Amino acid sequence: MITFFRKEMRKWNIILWFIGLSLVIGLGAGFFLKAPGKSGAYQIGSVNGSPIYMDEYKQYYAEVKAQIDMIRNYARAQGISEDWFLAMARLSNPQEIAFQEVIENKVLDKMVNKFVKGLDQKYLFDSIAKSLPAQFIGSNGKINEQAYREYLRHVGLTISEFEFKKEEDIKRNLFKSLLKEASYTPIYAIKDQYIQDHSQKSFNVLEISFLSFLEKAKLQKVSDNVLNKFYQDKKENYAVAEKRQAEYWIINPIEYEKKLVINENTINTFYENHKSEMFRTAPEVKVRKIFIGDKVKAEKIYNEVKLNKDKFADFAKKYSEDKSTAVNGGLVNFFKSGTYDKDFEKAAFRLQDKGELSPLVTTKNGFEIILLEDRKAAQYKPLETVKGEVIKALKNKKLDFVIKGDLETLMQSVKGKPEAFDLFAKEKGLRSLKTEFLAAVDGRGNSLESLIAQKMFDKNKEERSKGYFEHNKNFILYREVARKERAILSFDLLKSKLEQDFYNIDAKRKLAEFATKAQADILSGKATMASLQKEFNLKLVNSGLLTKDNASKNPNFASLQAGAFNLSNKNQALIIDKGNDLCIIQLESLIEPKAEDVQREVQKMQNSENDRNKALFVNSFIASLLRNAKIEKNEEMLGNVR
Repeated sequence: MITFFRKEMRKWNIILWFIGLSLVIGLGAGFFLKAPGKSGAYQIGSVNGSPIYMDEYKQYYAEVKAQIDMIRNYARAQGISEDWFLAMARLSNPQEIAFQEVIENKVLDKMVNKFVKGLDQKYLFDSIAKSLPAQFIGSNGKINEQAYREYLRHVGLTISEFEFKKEEDIKRNLFKSLLKEASYTPIYAIKDQYIQDHSQKSFNVLEISFLSFLEKAKLQKVSDNVLNKFYQDKKENYAVAEKRQAEYWIINPIEYEKKLVINENTINTFYENHKSEMFRTAPEVKVRKIFIGDKVKAEKIYNEVKLNKDKFADFAKKYSEDKSTAVNGGLVNFFKSGTYDKDFEKAAFRLQDKGELSPLVTTKNGFEIILLEDRKAAQYKPLETVKGEVIKALKNKKLDFVIKGDLETLMQSVKGKPEAFDLFAKEKGLRSLKTEFLAAVDGRGNSLESLIAQKMFDKNKEERSKGYFEHNKNFILYREVARKERAILSFDLLKSKLEQDFYNIDAKRKLAEFATKAQADILSGKATMASLQKEFNLKLVNSGLLTKDNASKNPNFASLQAGAFNLSNKNQALIIDKGNDLCIIQLESLIEPKAEDVQREVQKMQNSENDRNKALFVNSFIASLLRNAKIEKNEEMLGNVR
């Protein structure tokens, strides 16, 4: 497709760099998976009539799973609950996340293809080149070809597949850039917002107590007939949720590890396959240098040194302005990349032969002349010195595989042999534990019982009755053992609760009616805050001068400040909830910031506000496409993807 890119691949070694970047930013392997082949694929949904095929969906699912695996590994290493960490990252439901990404790109691509017809080859090449991370540059300034080949083999990626995915990604980003440019926040809007946020305001607050209306409601005793009708209308609200009880076993990997034996052949193979990434020591160079702050002077000395390289140490003592090295003839002992100025290091590591002189090097502090004294090639730590690390890595890797293998075998066995759970637990010496009866709502949280509740009420039918998952470095095996079906309690059992709820609802309705009429009377001029306070014995308070910042710290006003600060003149009146109570608020006084302060700060804010609003505009545009899209999906097929 993009032949220029292919031709230049060997010269620039571009692909590995981008792969490295993708790994660093956590995109996962999904980015590099194949474009979907439609022939013979299962359709698992559609967007505006455009089909979504299983193999297409699996690409996104693989990407999400790769992110989940990365997070699990990090959480495990830090001793954090993996499921809690995934919940914080909003990755608890990979099927749903992957499907959302598919449909978002589907609706976006339809718009992208209308505006972005194709990419200039040079632009594509430059875009990839600009994305290359500096940390993947080798000490010799070249790409690690071995790592490049290993990674492509690992992900099963061809050049054309990479080009296709990268081109689609760049097209979407171009379209999003176009959307951003279409968004603009005028100065007057920023100015109004600044004044609103930084004005000092005081408010009169009329508090209307819910408890007073509740006491009045209770004085009018509700009859059984009225209460029974209330019960019939709202009986679904009094349903007792279905509850399930699980038996579970905690599998400690340490017990499994004791039984693992790693043979010498496996150790040797692992070492050979991973030594470049795990046991490689970086190359080092020893150089002499002459540092000069002035360019003209540096060029003059450089020309002199070129003619007499053998006297470099003498020149360094005589001319170098770096006194710490000048006394030793400019000697800088063996060092690895990342020790000194990056431009200095880049020039130093490019020198290959002893006695080789660099060109005049520009650094952030001045100019350097560098002579190579010696060089140590990259080496690998001998196997005998890292054997313990190899065994530990193999055990960790194999341990996870062995436990999951045993548990997957158990899951298959139990389908035709219900007693398989008990036999497995007995064989492994596992202690049986039981949860309380749990409802779906008990799945909120990160405790072990909460996670079991999540599993037992999962959309996936298989995982509801039995399964396993990882938690706090252990594996949890569970099965449902008892169930209490959903039920609606009788009128007689609920009567006391029904009376309480009836009075509460009646009181809230009358409270809202009173507040709405009072607000209308204030706005029409029929009443004032003071007259209402006097007539109905209400509480009227003044907030004193407040800003948005200090209002949020005022315990009596914190819940009201968000709405109150929208008031801009004294003729307005606003009803705001304060717990169960209602408050009517009016602006009492307003002090705006000085005009010169407004002008100065608005100028500072303009760029950041525009950037923020541009991002919001793009997200809102995509959200509007999704709202108007006709989306269909096959929940059963999605649930079977693992």
